[in-house]
Amino acid sequence: MSADFHRPQPSSGHNKPTTYDFVVYAEATPDVMPRVLDQFAKRSLVSTRWYSASVDGFAPQLQIDVRVSGVDEHQACHIARCLERLVHVQEVATARG
Repeated sequence: MSADFHRPQPSSGHNKPTTYDFVVYAEATPDVMPRVLDQFAKRSLVSTRWYSASVDGFAPQLQIDVRVSGVDEHQACHIARCLERLVHVQEVATARG
């Protein structure tokens, strides 16, 4: 995981819409990708990039990279928290694009 990835912190200033990258690590189960995609779709957000790969390790794991434009810092933080609560998700990292 890159050192540039962090959890966005809500600020008191103006939240200008921008691009955010989300990296989701989850168990490799068939229902994970649609659950992750749903977090963006129900907010009418279309990813500008989606990449997923199976990662070898102790147990099968997925790494899902999603880039979304038009979200502000508060919204990105909220989406990250929602992703973390999904079944089979182990870790979520975000970075401002």
